[in-house]
Amino acid sequence: MMQNARQWFRAQFGRWLKKRLPAARSITLDRHRLFVFPSRAGFGFLLFVVVILLVAINYQNNMVFGLAFLLSSLLVITILHTWGNLSGLTVGSLRAIPVFAGESAVFEIRISRPERGARHAITLTWPDGDSAYTSLLEEKEVIVELSLPAHRRGVLRPGRLLIETHYPLGLVRCWSWIDLALETLVYPQPLESEFHSGDSGETDSGEVMVNLAGDDYYGLREYQPGDSLKQVAWKHYARGHDLQTRQFAAYRDHQLWLDYEAFTGGVEARLSALCFEVLRVEANREEYGLRLPGIEIEPGKGDRHREQVLSALALFQGGAG
Repeated sequence: MMQNARQWFRAQFGRWLKKRLPAARSITLDRHRLFVFPSRAGFGFLLFVVVILLVAINYQNNMVFGLAFLLSSLLVITILHTWGNLSGLTVGSLRAIPVFAGESAVFEIRISRPERGARHAITLTWPDGDSAYTSLLEEKEVIVELSLPAHRRGVLRPGRLLIETHYPLGLVRCWSWIDLALETLVYPQPLESEFHSGDSGETDSGEVMVNLAGDDYYGLREYQPGDSLKQVAWKHYARGHDLQTRQFAAYRDHQLWLDYEAFTGGVEARLSALCFEVLRVEANREEYGLRLPGIEIEPGKGDRHREQVLSALALFQGGAG
């Protein structure tokens, strides 16, 4: 019963946050986006002030009354300073580099402040990730790196970021839950597979490319107007044969296909094996293509081709393995 009540409250609170604080790549914290409430130490401080006030009322002691009012004023001033420590900050998302499943994705977040006013002891946290602490004293902006475990392949969206401060006395907490629309790709975990279907997907035979500028002699064909005179078989013509042109051949390198069907096992096992093969082949600087059910990427090599292939593996929708 209690768990259902918590889930209902979280769902309601999430819907309210979505309306109040919509997702954006850059967010400036203002009075509409900040929340202020006493911390645990603040509640203890309030209780202490109440006790002093009761003592002052009981003994009608003006000095004790003055102490109670002084401490109450201190709490009010602390609320303003704590709120002002976050107010006006601009928080924006920069980038996140794709990672492999099982690693931690690192997101770069930029925090900038207005021209005036240093900012102290700011904490940024994802509920399931690490925390980062920063201050903006003389610098106008800082770059904060936050990591988040990437357990599964696909698109990783960390969700809302908690930014908070207890500055200056720790009696008051000011915070906000902001959604910076961050996401990154998580590639399959590269694992060498011991299970093959027997077809590796490789084509070892080269393809003959016949042209006039190759390296290996291929044969003769009938002369055509426009052919280079250097390629004409003059000795063959001198023996009384028709005018013919020599042909040469070049051989295209063998093509390697990484085929989903070449591996056995579940979907995730096959994708992990393909990911391992991509990294292995890329390290050897070979050309390779990828075949997935419904997807075919032509052979190529290089960083852009690697990212294209790994992205296809990360986003493949073929069911759970």
